[in-house]
Amino acid sequence: MKRIYLLIAHRLLYRHIAAFHAISPLEEQDIARLFPHVQVYCLPNGPSIQVQKALQPRYPSASTSDAIVKFIYVGRLDIFTKGLDILLEVYARAVRQAEGLRSSLILVGPDWRGSRTWLEQRAQALGIAAQVQFTGPLSGSGVAALLTQADVYIQLSRYEGFGSSVAEALLAGKPAILSEAIGAASFPELAQLTHLQVVSLDIDEAAAAIADFADRLEELSISARQSQAMLHNLFSWERIAKLHLAHYEKFIEGATYSS
Repeated sequence: MKRIYLLIAHRLLYRHIAAFHAISPLEEQDIARLFPHVQVYCLPNGPSIQVQKALQPRYPSASTSDAIVKFIYVGRLDIFTKGLDILLEVYARAVRQAEGLRSSLILVGPDWRGSRTWLEQRAQALGIAAQVQFTGPLSGSGVAALLTQADVYIQLSRYEGFGSSVAEALLAGKPAILSEAIGAASFPELAQLTHLQVVSLDIDEAAAAIADFADRLEELSISARQSQAMLHNLFSWERIAKLHLAHYEKFIEGATYSS
């Protein structure tokens, strides 16, 4: 179906455009592969305005030995696309392997075609039902409150063009574990952050990242705090809008000259 769509859209629509806007370097590569002769420019999306307004960054700490490390995911409960089946497997593996790790996994977001029932049953089968919390859909302020209270953001999507919740979590000062298929992770500014780890969809690798982040929360919080100015600039809607306008002006000038 996608091939048919691309064939029709290329003939009827895409030949008229000046450029594609890619929301991540990863998407930019995909567009360039499909349309090698079309101009592409890359700018990220910013966070949800409602979430950003309500965020009160709190930097995680492991200063108390009895602290419960809270891992959080935000997004619809789309099992395949968001890799939630993998996430449960990874978390269960980390819980079994990391002795003394007291933790919880919070899944924030609406049900997706009955997926919550499957996820609840899977968590039960993996022996982690008591540690996995489903909140259902929340308001922007509700999402911000849970991000603030959490310690580590984790998302292991199989496909993700950008990931607005990733931006929101980083702006909340959270260390993050992301799959390599998430577009936001492909920005060089984010790839160099020491409190962000990009992993393959390998259960052992991702489980090791969970244990490592739980052990190094205080260290990672320093990196998160130091990177806030850069992150706020990168995800600033005002900056992004100005750059879009600059690109639009360039395209308009090019169209004028060519006509």
